[in-house]
Amino acid sequence: MAEKERGFSLIEVLIALSILMIGLVAIVGLQVSAIHYLGVARHRSEAIQIAAQVMEYLKTVPVDRANLNPSTLFYDANGQPFVDADNSPLLWDQIVGDGFNTWHRFGLMSAEGDIKTDITVWNQEDSRFSYLVVYAVEWGGRTGSQPRQATVPQRLFQRPGLRRQLELATSDLPEIIPDMGQIYIEVRVGWLESTDFDELRSQGILTGNSRSPVYMPIIECYEKVLQNSPKSGTLDFFPKRYVSLKTIRDLSTE
Repeated sequence: MAEKERGFSLIEVLIALSILMIGLVAIVGLQVSAIHYLGVARHRSEAIQIAAQVMEYLKTVPVDRANLNPSTLFYDANGQPFVDADNSPLLWDQIVGDGFNTWHRFGLMSAEGDIKTDITVWNQEDSRFSYLVVYAVEWGGRTGSQPRQATVPQRLFQRPGLRRQLELATSDLPEIIPDMGQIYIEVRVGWLESTDFDELRSQGILTGNSRSPVYMPIIECYEKVLQNSPKSGTLDFFPKRYVSLKTIRDLSTE
C-alpha cells in the first residue's frame, strides 16, 4: 500500500523562511559593503592620478637654480604667475633648510584636475569638485637641511578620528631630509565620504553653517582646511582619507 503523501507543516515553512531571510540579509549587507569599497577604491584611484599630476608639475616648474631662491616668482607663456591658492610662489619655503615642511594648497579639485578657484561661488554642478590638494616644500639650501623634532599641539590629538596618529606626529617634518641643492616635495590629496559626516558633526567640525548658497557638508569642512592649512606647518582639519606622494627634486641634475 502506497504511503500517504505528507506536506510541510507551518512550523517547517516558517523555519525555512527564517533561514532564507537571514541569508538574504547577509547578501544585501555584502552588496552594501561592496558598493562602499568600490567607492573608496574609485576615490583612491582618482586621488592618486591627481597627486601624480600635481607632483609632475612641481617637479618641472621653473626654479632659481643659480641662487637657490624659492621665493622667485615665475610666469607662464601667457604672463600668468606660477602661484598657489595664496598667490605665493609654488616652491616657496618659509625658512630654507630648517627641517620643517612649508605647506601650500590649491583650491578644490575635480577628478579631471580642474580647480575651483572661488569657493564662495558654488553652483549645483560644482559638486564634482571634491578633492583637496596640499603640498609640502622643504629646500635643502646650499648646506642641506637640518632634521628637527616636530612640535605637535596637544589639541590636535583630541580628535583621533580625523587622521592617523603616527602620521600626525610627523606631519611637520619632511620624511626625506633634502641635501644641498635638493627640494623635498610631498603631495597629499584628500576627500570626504558620507560616512565621515556624522563623525565630523559629533566632534563639532561641521555645524551646517556654510557660506555656500546650497549647503554641502563637504564644502564646510574644506573651507576650514582652506582657512587653516596654508604654511602653518600642520594639516588641521585635513580629511583622514587621503593619498600621499613624496619625492626629492635634485637641482644639480637639471
